[in-house]
Amino acid sequence: MLSFFNTIAAVLTCSPDLVVENDYGNTTAVVSFIGASAFDNSGDTLSVTCDPPSNSTFPEGETAVTCSATDGSGNVGTCNFTITVQDSIPPVVSCPADIVVEYDYGNTSAMVEFSGESVTDNSGAILSVTCDPPSNSTFWDGEHVVTCSATDGAGNTGTCNFTITVQDTTRPVLTCPANMTVEYDDGNTTAVVEFGGESATDNSGETILVTCSPPSNSTFSSGNNVVTCSGSDTSGNTGSCNFTIDVHDTQKPDVTCPTDITVEYDYGNSTAVVEFSGESATDNSGEILTVTCDLPSNSTFSDGVNVVTCSATDASSNTGTCNFTITVQDTQEPLVQCPSDITVEYDYGNTTAVVEFSGESVTDNSGEILSVTCDPPSNSTFADGETVVTCTATDTSGNVGTCNFTITVQDTTNPVVTCPADITVEYDYGNTTAVVEFSGESVTDNSGEILSVTCDPPSNSTFGDGENVVTCSATDAAGNVGTCNFTITVQGIITSTQ
Repeated sequence: MLSFFNTIAAVLTCSPDLVVENDYGNTTAVVSFIGASAFDNSGDTLSVTCDPPSNSTFPEGETAVTCSATDGSGNVGTCNFTITVQDSIPPVVSCPADIVVEYDYGNTSAMVEFSGESVTDNSGAILSVTCDPPSNSTFWDGEHVVTCSATDGAGNTGTCNFTITVQDTTRPVLTCPANMTVEYDDGNTTAVVEFGGESATDNSGETILVTCSPPSNSTFSSGNNVVTCSGSDTSGNTGSCNFTIDVHDTQKPDVTCPTDITVEYDYGNSTAVVEFSGESATDNSGEILTVTCDLPSNSTFSDGVNVVTCSATDASSNTGTCNFTITVQDTQEPLVQCPSDITVEYDYGNTTAVVEFSGESVTDNSGEILSVTCDPPSNSTFADGETVVTCTATDTSGNVGTCNFTITVQDTTNPVVTCPADITVEYDYGNTTAVVEFSGESVTDNSGEILSVTCDPPSNSTFGDGENVVTCSATDAAGNVGTCNFTITVQGIITSTQ
């Protein structure tokens, strides 16, 4: 019996070669492909596998892909194709917007600084941009194309262009004389006017000729006359300026104001009604003019400096003015009334006194209700002797009124001296006198001081026959003296009565 073996491999047809760009921001690419199809003599449908498989990441350059299929007899068919990963996309270069500049002053060229050129690339690389000519180059009169370029790592070069146009469109800057106001020439309603000072400067640095119409020393008619001065540079730019020559009566009346006035508040107000007079006016026309003041006499003027403007206008509508000030102020101090002077005794046991007082008051020309403060205040402790109390009040204008009174703390109370009881003694043996010892005298004082008592005659003195008055006394620190008396009676034998 004969056996037949299939030795014919499947026939594979691969995808055509692929060329792809780098994935954005990378030098590789993830590539999806169909791969290959397989035909086998067995008629079986075969599975095709490729190495590397579809959706793999392929490096930059050429990579061979091999696809294969195996039939049921173990015959393997293969095919190959290439995937080329490349960067053929040039960088995208962005240029600044077109630039139009004026000449540098005094030149027909300009040094131009520009910026803002930028570049992005599909590789994600950070590239530098160079421009030709570069920023800060000198560009001459006219239009100049600047080309900016950048090259990526694959050698792709991107470019952009912009133009720098250097031109002179700046007109000369003309300076005219100031506007002029002149009086009529004597006996005319016109005036011959001489003027000068017109000038021109130009960005080109040229010297520009200035002409004026009408020229200096022309005869100008009554009213406003417009003079136009002009000058042109070599680029054809013309600059001009105008000024006016006003021919008429421009002399203002001479107005005289009253002298500045300073007044106090009206009582009970922070304003004042002020009457004034003496404003007057004279004019070159000889007219008799009326003077009016914007705050008339007998107006109410507010606190502070009030500027009064007085004016007079002649027939040519020339107005003369003067100013003076009316200052309404409060320089009057509040009127502070103090209590009467106070004299008090020491607080018991002290050489000071807590003193309560009242009755201080204040009135002010402003009519304000003010408060009074006293130093030291009521219910303070006052030392021995005279203390000056100052009471003050301040109005809203900062005027301070004061008054003073004195609080005198003193000690006029005599010490209280207590004497021993009266004593009766017999003669000393063989005498008609007696040496008598006594004690018990004492003293208290409102100051709380500890005082000593002296008696006259003192204890242990010799007392004569009969009644002897002994006076005991004590003096405090304020010099107040307290006394008491008792008697010592010296006599013969004392008999007792039943």
